[in-house]
Amino acid sequence: LLMNSSEIVVSVYNGRGWTSTRLTDNATPDLAPAVAVNGEGKAVVFWRSVYSAAPENDLMDFTAQDQIMYSVYDGSSWGPAKMLFNGAGGSIKGLQAAMLNDGTAMAVYTLDRTGDTDGSGQEIGYTIVKADGTLGRSMLVTSDDNLDENPQVAAVSLHTTTGTLAQRFILGWHSLRSGESDIQLLAVDEQGVMSNTFPASLSADRKS
Repeated sequence: LLMNSSEIVVSVYNGRGWTSTRLTDNATPDLAPAVAVNGEGKAVVFWRSVYSAAPENDLMDFTAQDQIMYSVYDGSSWGPAKMLFNGAGGSIKGLQAAMLNDGTAMAVYTLDRTGDTDGSGQEIGYTIVKADGTLGRSMLVTSDDNLDENPQVAAVSLHTTTGTLAQRFILGWHSLRSGESDIQLLAVDEQGVMSNTFPASLSADRKS
């Protein structure tokens, strides 16, 4: 019952005081929120909407439901909760967020597709949320037997191959491949397209 009453509440500070808004009001646990802002009045929050398959035996067994939901702040109010991931591809093990200056946001997450204790079933994925709040491209970045975990994402300005300055999402996560620990890297634009010129990992960057 305590888990079921777990809800997501967001608070916005306007320079004088806080305004709090409750985004969820249901009978299932909502937890692990990740928030991102663009510094221009827009924000987004992602969270997990879960349900235990057998709460009397394992309260943290969310195989019955493990979804990602989100809500967008347009500068004055929060939009309705929408589904980003329905849980069909695996259970969520990590969730982070970032937002570009134009309001385009990204949720990056770890999906455990097998539940193996060695982490070999854990993969990294991301989903773009467009500036208007609708869903954009969704990609599974890894698909192998290696451990991929703890994804992080940031919005940064990079020089493109044409010499112009553009904002990109930079993803980083820990991997274990052939017994070697490394930090994998990926640059993604506002359309969700991956760069083929950005260093693939810290070790690859050192070698180059």
